[in-house]
Amino acid sequence: MSFLRPAERCAVLHRCRLAEFADLSLERLAALLGRRLGLRRRLLPPAAWLERARADAGRLTMGVWRCTFLWEPGYPRILREIYDPPVVLFHRGGSLPQPSAPLVSVVGTRQPTGHGRWTAFALGFDLARAGVTSVSGLARGIDLEVHRGSLAGWQGERCPTVAVLGCGIDRIYPASSREVAMRILRSGCLVSELPPGVAPHARNFPQRNRIVAGLSRAVVVVEAPARSGALITARSAAEQGRDVLVAAGGLAGARAAGCAALAEEGATTAMDAGDVLREAGVAHARPAGEQLRAAAPPSRQRAAGAWLARMFAAEQAGQAAAAHGGITAAGGGHGVNDR
Repeated sequence: MSFLRPAERCAVLHRCRLAEFADLSLERLAALLGRRLGLRRRLLPPAAWLERARADAGRLTMGVWRCTFLWEPGYPRILREIYDPPVVLFHRGGSLPQPSAPLVSVVGTRQPTGHGRWTAFALGFDLARAGVTSVSGLARGIDLEVHRGSLAGWQGERCPTVAVLGCGIDRIYPASSREVAMRILRSGCLVSELPPGVAPHARNFPQRNRIVAGLSRAVVVVEAPARSGALITARSAAEQGRDVLVAAGGLAGARAAGCAALAEEGATTAMDAGDVLREAGVAHARPAGEQLRAAAPPSRQRAAGAWLARMFAAEQAGQAAAAHGGITAAGGGHGVNDR
């Protein structure tokens, strides 16, 4: 029931058996939760929601997508620890990462600088080379570069990157991310707590961001202006007891004002993926590539050279797609602040 908060859904599941839920009135549901639901005629009764769930179950049995419930062994352990974990994770592509596997989230603006793109790609690449799965939100800009870098750098059979959606699992949003999403489906994983058919809406993305933070031991913000949605992810991470880091190269200029504020509040500054993994407590990590030196952003020539070196290494390992698609942003965003 989409109008219930995640913690309330858990409460309903604990207090009602399935047979009782079908006959539960909205008034009784409000009394059960101890708050007014703003009951309106357009809200579907519980029995109708149950019918929708049965239709989704039919698609699950066909293998179109899968789902993992909060109480199942395959549910990510670290996500289960947050205050309001999703009751169910819908997922497509490969399997979810192992419940105990360390994950790192990398987020940032949809309109990064060239250095920000290079930094995000390099972080994803180096985390993958260290055997660590990255998490981001599939938005254009920093998110896409992280996913691309992880796909290029992965040297194994496990999930290289997880993209958390702000819409139903049957949709790809934004449309400009489709090429990367299709590559993720072949070796990574798309995840959503929203059932199939739910359209992208502004209110969905702050909820999505808490999952991005909750899946990971640490969240790295590469570039984020003062009103960036990436800061919602960082705040969620701090509230959840996760490590919050900012990329050292993303502290100058208006596009990085949010990162500078996080650093002033005590967020750790990371020079490279090695710093991130040490802060997250991932032992024996030996990421590939040069450090992300960032006292000042590198020149375009240096940034392009480092990016091409990583792409050459990825192609030599047979991990990069023949057509990477470049590092130019395309497509729309989702209209929640900046990401």
